Amino acid sequence: MLKRFSISLFFVVCLLKGYSQSYNFKQYSVENGLPFIQIFSVFQDDRGYLWTSGYGGLSRFDGKEFINYSPKNGLANHFVNAVTSGNNGTLWIGTKSGLNELVSEKKLNTYTKKNGLPSDVILSLASDKKNLFIGTDNGLSIFSNSKFETLPELKGLAVKTILNSSNLGIVVGTNNGVYLLQNLNQKNTSTLIPKLNVNCFAISGTTLWIGCTSGLIKYDLVTKKQVLFGVPNGLIDEDITSLTSDFKGNLWIGTKTGLMKFNGKQFLYYKINSDANSNSILCSTIDYEENIWFGTHAGLFKFRDEGFISFGASDGLTNTMVYPITRDNNNVLWIGTESSGIFKYENSIFEQQKNIPRIGDTINSLLKDGDRLFISSSRGIAVRSNKIFQTIKNIPNKPTYKILKDRNNNYWIGVLNGVIKCKIDNTNNASDIQYYSLTKDVPDCQPWGLIEDNLGQIWVGAYLGGIFKLEQNEFIKMNEKLGIKDDDVFSLVKTRTGTIYAGALDGVYQINPATLQTFHFNEEKGLSSNLVYTLLLSNNDNILWVGTNQGANKINLFEFNQTGSISITHYGEADGFKGVECNTGSWADEDGIIWFSTVSGLVRYNPEQYTLNDKEAKLNFTGLKLFYSDTTLSNNVSLSHDYNNISFQYSGICLTNPEKVKYIHKLEGFDKYWSPETEENETRYSNLPPGSYTFKVRCCNNENIWNQPIEFAFTIEKPIYQRWWFILACIGFFVSTIILIFRLRLNQVKRKQQIETEQQIEISKNQLKALRSQMNPHFMFNSLNSIQNFILTNKDDRAVMYLNKFAKLMRMILNNSEKSHITLNEELEAMRLYIELEQMRFQNQFQFKINVSEDIDPDYEQIPTMLIQPYVENAILHGLNPKKEAGLLQIDIRLAGSVMICSIIDNGIGREKSAEMKRNSAKEHKSMGMDITKQRLQILNTMNQSNLSVRINDLKDEKGLPIGTKVDIFIPIT
Repeated sequence: MLKRFSISLFFVVCLLKGYSQSYNFKQYSVENGLPFIQIFSVFQDDRGYLWTSGYGGLSRFDGKEFINYSPKNGLANHFVNAVTSGNNGTLWIGTKSGLNELVSEKKLNTYTKKNGLPSDVILSLASDKKNLFIGTDNGLSIFSNSKFETLPELKGLAVKTILNSSNLGIVVGTNNGVYLLQNLNQKNTSTLIPKLNVNCFAISGTTLWIGCTSGLIKYDLVTKKQVLFGVPNGLIDEDITSLTSDFKGNLWIGTKTGLMKFNGKQFLYYKINSDANSNSILCSTIDYEENIWFGTHAGLFKFRDEGFISFGASDGLTNTMVYPITRDNNNVLWIGTESSGIFKYENSIFEQQKNIPRIGDTINSLLKDGDRLFISSSRGIAVRSNKIFQTIKNIPNKPTYKILKDRNNNYWIGVLNGVIKCKIDNTNNASDIQYYSLTKDVPDCQPWGLIEDNLGQIWVGAYLGGIFKLEQNEFIKMNEKLGIKDDDVFSLVKTRTGTIYAGALDGVYQINPATLQTFHFNEEKGLSSNLVYTLLLSNNDNILWVGTNQGANKINLFEFNQTGSISITHYGEADGFKGVECNTGSWADEDGIIWFSTVSGLVRYNPEQYTLNDKEAKLNFTGLKLFYSDTTLSNNVSLSHDYNNISFQYSGICLTNPEKVKYIHKLEGFDKYWSPETEENETRYSNLPPGSYTFKVRCCNNENIWNQPIEFAFTIEKPIYQRWWFILACIGFFVSTIILIFRLRLNQVKRKQQIETEQQIEISKNQLKALRSQMNPHFMFNSLNSIQNFILTNKDDRAVMYLNKFAKLMRMILNNSEKSHITLNEELEAMRLYIELEQMRFQNQFQFKINVSEDIDPDYEQIPTMLIQPYVENAILHGLNPKKEAGLLQIDIRLAGSVMICSIIDNGIGREKSAEMKRNSAKEHKSMGMDITKQRLQILNTMNQSNLSVRINDLKDEKGLPIGTKVDIFIPIT
């Protein structure tokens, strides 16, 4: 038996209270792209997409765009009852004509009774990621391992809803009770509650909520107790069509006649819209961002929270053009309007105050002063005291815009083109009245802002006037000194520390009254609009609220004053701020609730009810293009080099406020830095060079929380002429060609050089032969002269001896004349014969010595033929012969490294004396031997790439007198 739970009349009272305010329900219908207006099911998949179904097919929503599916796309039927997702994110769609599986964006598989289903009419779907549970009008089927299996216990029942519960297992709601499927292997069911026509389930903690045609059942999973709620308990309808449990523990109950919320204590009614179809609920769900979605007979509705609540004509505020707001000492909220006077809001009821003397239809400002409430209007100023409205005597019956009470109990009243200063006593009499003119340049200057700074100075902000400060009993315009360009200042507020904030039609100015330094907040700094109509300080002056024509802005003054960082949060229609365009009034309650006046009514903001979205947006790639043509590419794809124009399309899903989604992207391998923030969801790269790339994109949600990037990697192949093997082959071919050409040219040059060298060698050989042939006659001529001299002087025996030596020397010279090199021993033997002949010729005028170092092998080492003889001859003829005393000729041969040094030393007269004698001699003689030897050395060095050289030193005694000559011949040996 079900226990019917009794709830007092308190529920009815709460129910009625629900009608006195408008909540933020965002509607989506056919005008927004839905293909149907009646929503049968709503479901969010793992990628963040919201799927809705109805009589017109299936629709996918990313927060901005609906993409629709119909039988043209492969649906079994346009009438879709249920949607869920299974393994690998596969989407399953239940229709009246079978089950569809959405394999890809363009491919749908269809399953019917022919595939094992108990019926083609699919009513409900659920999944545990391993098994798919299909509720039909003829029982429950389980799809697992590509097979359908129908449970016999439920055959014949209409399975209208299925819940996958971690506590209970699979909970099945039918037209004849609630069943449990706990052992999936045995496929056994048990009855939880019999004989119920169940429409929906919800689970919250240890409570299973069951919505049926006879009310709402609360089933305790621990105690197994049941409680039934019906109309007597506070429900507006017992035919429950949808149930959704939110993250705060509230239960949202949808019926055909309206929406209710059960917070565990009371039922509260929520009017979705003014028409009946909008309040006829068919289904509901909650997304991962904590938004609740309701499918109705008038489309899809989104509900975020109760942070912003709007009040308008349907709530009793008959005029929605609201201006000032204030709260009196009795905690009554007072609202001034345009053309409808003043309203009192108390006990959730708006009451218009009528027949008030000296109060015009348009209320411009309100001032709470103790128990009194001052009202400035289009007909002057009045006061409410002791629940009675009275006039202020002695104040002109003309429009007043603003009223201020200073620290000296003076009242300042803004009137057209000026300000009135006066005293107002307890009997509401004005005295000590003074009038201050603001400007004579503008005839319609209206002072809407009045404050007293911490220095006791009065400031005025005026529409069509600017900003003024009272100095020496005169209001001075301060715009130029403060750098404020706009002459329309609607609002002035002051912090406890003395900082002034001025709201103008070009933003908000922060003013230091002492230094007149300012800071300008505007659209570039983050405001939603520069048209500022109202300012309000809250949270101990740490928050500045800015009301504009594009919603409300919250500036974090604490952060700005501490760090200089500007943090501005914008609240618009998508956030629940339905009024959008603010007016000149705002109010902050002590409990943190903020009230805004707008052109569309009164807006209340409760920060404790406002739900921050701390969930990252879901980000998906939605398309790829190559050269502007849609294509499908797999990750890590390789593209030909001419497919280098690629576009990426992506969608960041933030269903809370999709308009605030922003993106940054980067192509690794091409971009050095992340891109600036942008609202564009497509990026194109043209003429990409070959290489490996990874495209990364991130997005933020409405609270500027950024997610991790998603990636797509691809490679653009190099053209054949840029590939390494082709380049290597080309380099190899080029290098081979160069080497071949070089070698051919080198061989050609070598052949040419060889020919030239051979020719030069032949020439050199011929020159050497010629020189050697010149040497032989030269020596023979001198020798024959000596023989002639012996004969003429009757020295026949010496002539014969000379002739024998000469003949022997001639044989040696003739034998060596065809040789370029001879052994050192052969050269020395010839020299010994030559020197002996010269000794005989000059009658033993000199002696000679030949010394060969022991480390020299005379029979092995070779030197050029006739190399030493010319220097020996020169030493004898020009050094020793002219000397009167006996001379000495010494030949020393030694090794110095790889050089053989042949030294020819004489103690003759020296080169200087010999040269002087030649100059004084009548007979000119030119020594051919020395010149011939010099030419021979040059030729030998050229032919053999050698370094034969000769060094001649003059020998002198301690007094510097010549004592001979030393000739060193340097002969490289190998």
